[in-house]
Amino acid sequence: MRFQNMSERFANNGYIRNDQGIELFVSYLKGNNQTYWVFCNSLMEESIFLRPFYQELALFLNQQGNHVIQFDYAGCGESCGDFSRVNFSSMKDDINSVIKSIREPSSKEKNIILFGMRIGANLALSVSSESNYSCLCWLPVTDGKRFCSDLLYANMAVQLSNFNRVRTNKKQLLECLHQGKGINVLGYQIKRPLFSAFESISIHSFEEIKENQHVYINISPANKQIISLIKDKKIKAKTVPIKPFWHEPNYYPESQTELLDSVGRIASGEEALNL
Repeated sequence: MRFQNMSERFANNGYIRNDQGIELFVSYLKGNNQTYWVFCNSLMEESIFLRPFYQELALFLNQQGNHVIQFDYAGCGESCGDFSRVNFSSMKDDINSVIKSIREPSSKEKNIILFGMRIGANLALSVSSESNYSCLCWLPVTDGKRFCSDLLYANMAVQLSNFNRVRTNKKQLLECLHQGKGINVLGYQIKRPLFSAFESISIHSFEEIKENQHVYINISPANKQIISLIKDKKIKAKTVPIKPFWHEPNYYPESQTELLDSVGRIASGEEALNL
C-alpha cells in the first residue's frame, strides 16, 4: 500500500516517501481531534526493547481521541534504505517528512506533538527546537561519549563470547571508524557519521529547553551532572527514577505505570504541554 498523505488511510499501515524518495514504513491510528502524536524511535537493540511501550502508549493516546503516527527511519525496521547510511540529519529529515505528510492534506490547524525515548527523545527535542513543535522526551541520552563507549564494549563483548578473546580492541575499533569502515554493534553496522552524532550529545543539548518541551531525565549515576543542573534550575527538565528497561526488559512492568501516568496527565490536560 502506498499513500501520498495521511488523509488517504484510516488506522492502517503503509509507506510514504521521504524527501530523498526513500519509502518509509508508517503506521497510523486515526483519532477524532486535531492532535497528532508523532513517535520518534530509538535505534538498534534499544528500539526493540522499547517497542512494547511505544505500542501501548500509541493505543493509550488513541483511545483519548488523538491521532498517532509511528514510523521507521530510512534504513531501519520495515523502511527501505541502508542502515549504514543513517545519521542524525537523515533521521531528522525523516521525522519532518512524516510531519509534512500530516500537514499537507488540509488547511486545518493541527497540533503536532513529538514523542521519543532514548535517542528518539534526542531527535524529537532537536526537531522540536528547530520547528517549534511541542515534544515529550523521555529518558534521552545525556552523555554521548559514554553511550559510544558502551557501543564499543558491546562489540568487544561479542568478540570475547565468540573467540574467547578480544581480537579488535577499543582503539582499533575507533581507528576503523576514522578510516570510514563500519563496526558491528549487536548486528547493526555503524559508521563514523552516526557514531560521531552519538558522541556529540552532551548536557549542553538541554540548556535551551522551551516551555513547549517536556523532558524527563532518568535518575542514575550516569546523569549525576545534569541532575545537579536540573536541581539548580539551570536546565528546565524533570527527573524520574526508572530502571533501564531499554537494556533489561524485565524492568519494564515496574516502569510502565510511571511512564503512562505522566503521559496521561499531559494527554488529559492535567499537565500543560503548552500547545
